[in-house]
Amino acid sequence: MTDSLEETTTVHTAAQVSAALASSAGSTVLNLMALPLGIVGLAGVWQTMTDAESASPWPARLLFALSAALWAVLTARYLFIAVRGRSFTADRQNALFGPFAGYIPVIGILLCTHYETTARNMCRAGVLIFVAATAFLVAQLLTHWLRGNFVLLAFHPGYFLPTVAGPFIAAIGLCASGWVDAAASAFGVGVFLWLVLSGLLFGRLFTGPPLPDPLKPTLAILVSAPATAGLAWLAISAGQPGTLGYGIFGILVLMVVVQVLFFTEYRLLGFMPSFWAFTFPVAAATNLTIRGLHVAEASHTQLWSWTLTGLATSFILAIAVATVVDRLQHSRHRPL
Repeated sequence: MTDSLEETTTVHTAAQVSAALASSAGSTVLNLMALPLGIVGLAGVWQTMTDAESASPWPARLLFALSAALWAVLTARYLFIAVRGRSFTADRQNALFGPFAGYIPVIGILLCTHYETTARNMCRAGVLIFVAATAFLVAQLLTHWLRGNFVLLAFHPGYFLPTVAGPFIAAIGLCASGWVDAAASAFGVGVFLWLVLSGLLFGRLFTGPPLPDPLKPTLAILVSAPATAGLAWLAISAGQPGTLGYGIFGILVLMVVVQVLFFTEYRLLGFMPSFWAFTFPVAAATNLTIRGLHVAEASHTQLWSWTLTGLATSFILAIAVATVVDRLQHSRHRPL
């Protein structure tokens, strides 16, 4: 408990957060997992466009391949570092970057779901393995908190990705593999954790100090919960949203409007690798909106679909270009 209280004092300034993240080599790799996650999210948008608007399949194929390559390299690098340093448990229980370990199986579920059409048996097995890994990581995190190690001031929106969006993504993967009942169970877990953790997170955000600059982009992850919940529900309900589906979409719209109102604060931040936290929420929200437009048979659906896809692609491409420029500038100013 003392260690947890000490961690609480390390989350108030950008310099302290950066120092905390740099304290473990594994944390650096885990932070980079937002890259393949954002790319696989955009690949999902283009796959939807291929299915719904007869778009060329090549953008989706290239993006899925790029995400898979990045995910494989980063996962191998993290496992090498963690095994050598025996830091698996410490990394997952760290109050700052602990949730980022959940990105590994979540991305694995999304990739296996896509490639199931070409390697069905292997990818169905992969979905089960990664769903089980996600469930284990979430259960381990809850157990750690129930033992009195929860640090409210260190709680940030990044936790929503594995604990809330994770079960919804698991539901998507299970449904695509034909296990609809299991998908409904995973969806129920996601709803339960969404309700429980939302109270804690918004309580911390409403009453605690502002998030330090390096963690402010994680506010975008609030969009991931309704976006992935909506996608999971459409999969489970065979494309019939019903009252629940439209209710989830209403929450998504609210969270997107909040992000728009935060734009002035985001604009004042200098570019950081944590800006990749914006990419998956943007992609997932775009994917759900496009699917919703087609389900509702809205007017000008094709125009809206292509416009939203273009905006999402341009946004994530801009983040990627900014990342390259930022890395080049850092390498140029690095002392010899």
